[in-house]
Amino acid sequence: MATTSNTTLKVGRTNLALTVFVPVDCKNNCPFCTSKKNYTTHKPDGKAMTAAIQGLMDTAAFAFPDVVITGGEPFANTGLLKDLIDFLNEAVPFKNLYINTTLPQSSIKDAVALINSHDRITGVNVSRHIKTFYYDPVAEKEALFSINKPLHINCVLDGTETKDDILDHYTNYSPFGQVVFRADYTTMNQGELHSMLNPTFLLLDELFGYDYSTQCHVCHTDHFHKHVIYHRGVEHSSIQLRDYKEVNDVVLLQDGSLMLDWDPATSKFASGTDYTIEYPANYEIEAFRGKKIPFKFDAAVNQKTTSKKRKTKHQSTCTGACSSCTQNCPLAGTGYRNAPVVGGSCGVGVSGGSGGCGASSIDDGMDHFMGGC
Repeated sequence: MATTSNTTLKVGRTNLALTVFVPVDCKNNCPFCTSKKNYTTHKPDGKAMTAAIQGLMDTAAFAFPDVVITGGEPFANTGLLKDLIDFLNEAVPFKNLYINTTLPQSSIKDAVALINSHDRITGVNVSRHIKTFYYDPVAEKEALFSINKPLHINCVLDGTETKDDILDHYTNYSPFGQVVFRADYTTMNQGELHSMLNPTFLLLDELFGYDYSTQCHVCHTDHFHKHVIYHRGVEHSSIQLRDYKEVNDVVLLQDGSLMLDWDPATSKFASGTDYTIEYPANYEIEAFRGKKIPFKFDAAVNQKTTSKKRKTKHQSTCTGACSSCTQNCPLAGTGYRNAPVVGGSCGVGVSGGSGGCGASSIDDGMDHFMGGC
């Protein structure tokens, strides 16, 4: 007879987050990124992502005040991103939705239009580092003035920055939003996590003046005057404490895998396990405050489904002009325009249109989130 184990999950914060990785990788290779390697081992599968979310919410054990969409690069495919947001809006009752992005120059007009027009987008976390690692050109900072949602300007520090580096960066970006300096997750340890003797903390205190701190077991946030933040976090957002695991994120990877942390090798939900999730008494969603909710994780929730190739007709000559195509493309808005294709070098177009390609099928592993095209 098969046996099951019981695992207690305690929510560590008042706002458990659902972090969703878009099924589109970025073109950058930042040395501090903890997610880049996952895009080579977990192939995008939009259909599996939707099935996993629906299965998770069917347990009735989870309530997410916050949803964070990350990557990869969410704005590498703005149509797909919109579909994902619309799907999450129907499937997950959340309060806030944030997007992590570099805001690539190639899609800045579409990105700004979506950010400003979609009423479920709460804010945007824009990466702008003192040391640049961008292979994909990012939008000029002046483009940030056209965004009407709150912005966090994230800057990862490695500890070698000078006072002038910090002040110049603050001067350049503080007009656009809150400047958030961040420690490198890959080098942070528990001993440095909460230390008031941290060299970067001392430098920021000298420049801006320390105000107060907030913290949990896996992160520490220092607030300074002039609207400056310094955030430290260890590489993983869950931690084993005595006879329970503290969780602060539920992570959905781009292949539909559901995780209790950012590390796919160690944090996958275990099929056949009896879980109990415990919420703090001051949880943001009132109905879940102080609740202890048992649930069993069904293997079907974390089971990948195979995406089918979608067939369409194309003109024989690729014009490379899909992004400016004015024809009534049957796939416009489904996230496939400018997607990788078999047999062509641009995105999806229609016969007779101003854009198009010589491909015979789409083969990017993604499915339109809201159904067939």
